[in-house]
Amino acid sequence: MAGLKKTTVGEGDATGRECSVCLEGYKAGDTLRTMPCSHDFHGHCILCWLAVSRVCPLCRFALPPAARWNRTRRTTLVTTTMTQKKTTKLNN
Repeated sequence: MAGLKKTTVGEGDATGRECSVCLEGYKAGDTLRTMPCSHDFHGHCILCWLAVSRVCPLCRFALPPAARWNRTRRTTLVTTTMTQKKTTKLNN
């Protein structure tokens, strides 16, 4: 997903951190993708995960529709949160 922030793990950044999808530790040079909820994963792992489920594997944050990714991250988070609250009210 092109809208997810992409970063590369540096030499000292990988210690003790692991991808919650594949459970492998991060290594220097690994490409990570960060969800709007700020959880990061190996790029290939989260892309495979999102092909099946559009929620964060850690906190269950629902990824907004692709059209919303061309806005800022903050706007996306606020819009998604408001939509989830409206849906909850309608379902109750």
